[in-house]
Amino acid sequence: MNGRLEISSAYTDSGTGTLAFENATFERGTIVFTVEETAADKIEITGDLGKFGNGKIGVEFDADPYDIGEWILASGGDSIEYELISFGSGSVAEDDFVLGDLGGGIFANLFIRDNALYVEFTNVPEPAAFAAMLGLLALLFAARRRGRRSFR
Repeated sequence: MNGRLEISSAYTDSGTGTLAFENATFERGTIVFTVEETAADKIEITGDLGKFGNGKIGVEFDADPYDIGEWILASGGDSIEYELISFGSGSVAEDDFVLGDLGGGIFANLFIRDNALYVEFTNVPEPAAFAAMLGLLALLFAARRRGRRSFR
């Protein structure tokens, strides 16, 4: 996908995988972020992050979904998140960005918090686990109904 990016005052940071700008305006296109267990590529914009036109900004990840799943398990939580783009101010919204398909049982969600775009990765439940949870809920509802009838 072709896109347009206007940049002013670019500089590099000493951190690996960090690209920094004073201001940036996106029209459309795709940004590919490399993700590792403890860090991800990051774009730091000290000034304004703007959006021109109606095009979407694609976000893709250079990481194996299996590895991401293992990192989630190793974290001890249900998900992991990474800050991808930080900005001083901006007119961008979450729906200006669109995710590429990860597959491999990993769900990704983009969101904006505190002038930064984040991604949160979670494991998609296996169909068998999902079916077991639904079965358990059905049993609980049946037991609850039965308990109500015994008090009448």
